[in-house]
Amino acid sequence: MSKKLLKGNLGIICLSYFIAGISLGMLRVNIQPFVLSLGASMSIVGVLEAIGGYHGIMATFVQPIAGQASDAKGRKVFLIFGSLCAATAITLNIVASYFKCWMLLILAMFFLGLYIGVSSPARDSIIAESVKAEDLGFAYSMFTFFTLIPGLFAPMIGGYLSYNFGYAFLFYVCLVVQALSLILIFAVKETLYVKKKTEPPRVNPFSSTKDPVANAKLRKLYLIIALDGFSWNVSFAILFGLLSKTYNFSTFQLGIMSSISSFSAICFQLPIGMLIRKFDCKIFMFISEVIGVVLMTGWLMSTTFEVFAALHFLMGIVITTWAPVVKTLVVSSFAGEKAEALGKIAFFSGITSFPAPYIGGFLYDMFGFKAPISVGLAGVVLTSVLIMFWIPGHRLQK
Repeated sequence: MSKKLLKGNLGIICLSYFIAGISLGMLRVNIQPFVLSLGASMSIVGVLEAIGGYHGIMATFVQPIAGQASDAKGRKVFLIFGSLCAATAITLNIVASYFKCWMLLILAMFFLGLYIGVSSPARDSIIAESVKAEDLGFAYSMFTFFTLIPGLFAPMIGGYLSYNFGYAFLFYVCLVVQALSLILIFAVKETLYVKKKTEPPRVNPFSSTKDPVANAKLRKLYLIIALDGFSWNVSFAILFGLLSKTYNFSTFQLGIMSSISSFSAICFQLPIGMLIRKFDCKIFMFISEVIGVVLMTGWLMSTTFEVFAALHFLMGIVITTWAPVVKTLVVSSFAGEKAEALGKIAFFSGITSFPAPYIGGFLYDMFGFKAPISVGLAGVVLTSVLIMFWIPGHRLQK
């Protein structure tokens, strides 16, 4: 089955994002230590993550707009534009390394957030439109599997290159690899065909009469996703900066931690993708949050690299039991404009998540390492309780 699914768009997208994962995997593990090396505080690290992180302000407000535009104008153009934004962000990191100015990274994170916001709804939708409904959960898991593979080696390579050759050299390598990913995107076939005369896309996240948020069955799910996003962004989103500043972890050590979480995610991704087709999505969401409670409790009690590295194995399981499950649950529950629905999920998650990294950085500057982790832990505990009472059983229909 997997070979058949990988023919066509899904295979091309998996390969393109596999290559992009190498570039961004090397980049991401170094960003927070790089910012700190330029003299910035943890609060500044939090601000930058709030701008360009996965749930940052750029991704938050761009995704619903890009999702609606993608439903009207097509998917491929947004994948191309997003990849160009990623290349621009890497280029600005190169410039910042030469001028030794962290303020240039504000613009870099702007483009990195734009990359996430522009490409994510179109990418998720083109995957959904390239496979059969009963294969949707497996397809998302397959995509996540390919994007996780670079995590086995890219963070360690990135940490090694920056530690031995400097940040500028690393960023040049990232830029070349990202360019290869962009070239592959041009081979993707459009899955949405629109007549020349179409109404302009709506840009108000609340405007659509088919707005999934108006659906009572999805409203509670959106709130749970928002709370989960805040909980992880106030803690995990700035974890590498916290460890670098508090315990002097090197970029190579941080790369090892990232690779460990990717290894565990790869081990569990495909099996969970197949289990999604047989069991309720609710089960996996609850498991993800319970493991998150164990993980954050471990962070509070640990001080050594060896323990943090071992705990990071659990992070991979958290990822695999949450992201593909939530996407599958929403897309299979909403038969209309899929990119718009996915974009609005990101919006409602992001409006609570984007301030979280700054709040976490501020809490660290005021109270130390345990403060942002404790807030994140409380949020994950509450999320797990809400999942039990708010999310009904949901199995995919064949």
